[in-house]
Amino acid sequence: PRCFDVGASCNTWFKNGGVGRDANGGYENNAPNTIDGCEDYSIGKRGHDESIQSMKVASVDGAFLSVGEKARIEAYVFKAKDTSSRSNPNEKEYAHFWYAPDAKSKDWSHLRSTSFDPGSGGLMRLNLNFTLQPGDSTQAVRLTYGYAESRYMGPCDRMDKYFDVDDLVFEVNHGAIPVPSFQYIATLDSPLPNHSKSIAATYDSEYTVPRCFEHASLCHGGFVLIRGVGDEEENSPNTIDSCADRTGSSSQKFESIFFMSVQSVTKEIMTV
Repeated sequence: PRCFDVGASCNTWFKNGGVGRDANGGYENNAPNTIDGCEDYSIGKRGHDESIQSMKVASVDGAFLSVGEKARIEAYVFKAKDTSSRSNPNEKEYAHFWYAPDAKSKDWSHLRSTSFDPGSGGLMRLNLNFTLQPGDSTQAVRLTYGYAESRYMGPCDRMDKYFDVDDLVFEVNHGAIPVPSFQYIATLDSPLPNHSKSIAATYDSEYTVPRCFEHASLCHGGFVLIRGVGDEEENSPNTIDSCADRTGSSSQKFESIFFMSVQSVTKEIMTV
């Protein structure tokens, strides 16, 4: 997963959840989801054993991701439910954070490692703050996650039968550019966490706007459908009454609408 533009955050939204290889052949979309071909190595089963479910990089201050500023990695992992039948039962799970200031170089630096007890199953959130370093405008973070034997490992050492690795590629500013903050999402067609049903809108020629055709707890138009202004905007003006934009400005320099969503506060299906 990759965010192609600079924003306040970059999020996979659970699109790459799972492992690329398991007892049933793997269940991770676009596996292995790494920039250097590092592969998962797991005999684990969906919903039972270790896997990385989602990754996010966000600026701590809410501004654009910029060199020299603090950023936060947020990851959701699925913990093993029961390790009692393994050859080394009831040991710890290990997560290792890595960072490449130049994604093209694929040169990983270790940020931090953490450990915790398995046995409860379910999602667990991991957070880590770090400073964005000079390198290239395209950078990457990696999370490696596994059981017991993953205690000591490099960025791609497959030392365990329960091991998952995933990367996220994102853009950063190299200069002090005074820009407003907003989020870019790496993928927009997967369910958002904790919502009972998330729908990505498609263009409706009858109403001449992005539209969600099903009942949902969240409806979002995505950046592709409405980003930009005037002639830059796909299917412009994206209004139900033909109200038109009145600007010839570039959306990269001046005011423009990039993203819209409607969601229920309860995160259940929206109801009158």
